[in-house]
Amino acid sequence: MKTPRIIIAALVSGRVKLTPEVLEVLKRHGHNEKVKENEQPHEGETPAPPTPEDRSSASPPQTVSVSPVPGRWIRVCTMALGCLALWLALPTRGQESGFDAANRASAEGKWAEAARGYETVIVRHGYSAPVLFNLANARFREGKLGSAILDYERARWLAPNDPDIAANLALVRQKAGLEPETLSRLAALAHSMTCTGWSILAAAMLWLITAALPLREVLPRARPALTIGAIIGTVVFLAAIGALTLRWPDVHRAVVTAPEAAARVSPVTLIQPLFTLRAGESVRVKDTHGGFVLIATREGREGWVSREAVTPVVQSGRAG
Repeated sequence: MKTPRIIIAALVSGRVKLTPEVLEVLKRHGHNEKVKENEQPHEGETPAPPTPEDRSSASPPQTVSVSPVPGRWIRVCTMALGCLALWLALPTRGQESGFDAANRASAEGKWAEAARGYETVIVRHGYSAPVLFNLANARFREGKLGSAILDYERARWLAPNDPDIAANLALVRQKAGLEPETLSRLAALAHSMTCTGWSILAAAMLWLITAALPLREVLPRARPALTIGAIIGTVVFLAAIGALTLRWPDVHRAVVTAPEAAARVSPVTLIQPLFTLRAGESVRVKDTHGGFVLIATREGREGWVSREAVTPVVQSGRAG
């Protein structure tokens, strides 16, 4: 620096006297120069790490701790759910053995034994489309057309898009002398999924709508995409509700399983019947009274028939 040199020149010329103040300035300047030389690393050397005093004078570092517990729990839960779903999808040993035994009886032409085997599987393990389909085939071979149509209808309720179920149902209805069923385009679309499937779709779309509307205010940049998602979700939600509305009458649907069923104007057996229903005809149950049910046919006729003559397609607690 120039300041010490000027002081030294002034001392030599005699213009400045060596006072304690001037000596203190020279000493301070020499100490600063030594510190700078020590701080500069020599060629080929790496700079020394900062001392604890330097670390304390600097801003405290920010530490980030990452815990592996959440990720590990997510992986464990996902694997557990996957194993549970696979275990639920696999048939139990008893169900598999009973189903195979009934299939062997069916292959040997023992239709009554096969039907009893399929019914045992249903009682023990609940309804399923394959078991109901095979049971309906056995009933048809036995000549019980009403029961066969009932089981085909139940199988179609669980698997509405199965072509084999639809083909066999149409064949048995033709054998029973019944007219083929005709559905409008909207009704056919509503019957393309089960009521459970439409309900899940409606719930998912409702969740999408309720999530998209608040996010529009939180994420301004994603507002157009969220708006489109909310509109699509609303349309699909309304479509699912409409499909459930069209399918609601099927919940009260029943099939005549008796050889014939006499429909009367009131629940009294002494009154002459208004009309007679054939085995396999589909009706809608509107009311019950004692041992009778009030039914309505597809043509709009109504009457009271014996409760034992008709069987509902959807059993209580087994809607799908």
